[in-house]
Amino acid sequence: MSVLGAVADVGAAIVAVRNMARLAKLAVAAKEFTGLEQAARAQARVLAAEGRLAGTEQEFVDAVLSSAKRQIGGAATKPPLRYGDHVFRLNPGGPRTLPEAVALARSQGVHIGDDVLIRLDPSLGADAFARYGKRAPSTQQVGWKDLTDTIRPPKPGLRPTYWTAEPIEEETAVMVVRLRPDVLESDEAIVAVLAHEVHEINHLQTILGGKATISPARFHALVDSRVGTLHLEAWRIGIALVDRMRAALP
Repeated sequence: MSVLGAVADVGAAIVAVRNMARLAKLAVAAKEFTGLEQAARAQARVLAAEGRLAGTEQEFVDAVLSSAKRQIGGAATKPPLRYGDHVFRLNPGGPRTLPEAVALARSQGVHIGDDVLIRLDPSLGADAFARYGKRAPSTQQVGWKDLTDTIRPPKPGLRPTYWTAEPIEEETAVMVVRLRPDVLESDEAIVAVLAHEVHEINHLQTILGGKATISPARFHALVDSRVGTLHLEAWRIGIALVDRMRAALP
């Protein structure tokens, strides 16, 4: 699952995993990852040359290493998915696919716009379920175009691993949401996290419509992960949806 988010199609991800499986087992056993990191970099360059790398070389390496390191100590040591005091229940049937996750969120009233692209990003740390957009500039006014990315159509024969409302057939400006893969293990986390991210996105799109801009200070005051008013409001909305899901259970 970790490697899948960093590679442009499932077949290439499977080949990459097979190529590094033996080194990964040795690295986990020895708790030493230098050789695995070197192999991952070499594999990333091969994938990039073939046009099959979804992100950067470093993102691929981080995905491989984080996946291997999670195996040390066993799955029992994995911390629960939680926001504050809210612990999200895991799905008995295992993780959902990305399209299933989006469909679930939409069924709970989460409005995901047509210009939003969602992809898995295993390089996100434990402090972030997801991130959206590019890093806003800190020394100039912030506009919508400063947050969006231009995505090109996938190369012929390659199946994109991201989700969009409509296939990308030409260069398109989109708001990219990068989702930590383990969010897919919990329906509650899926709904809360996607509701949170798109609430912020939709609000920013409203105030940054046309050529409008805001100062870096105001942007920070809205989305800061500790005190941002929009950030905290978005989490309240996400948690409220989870409470509603729980209340509807038999």
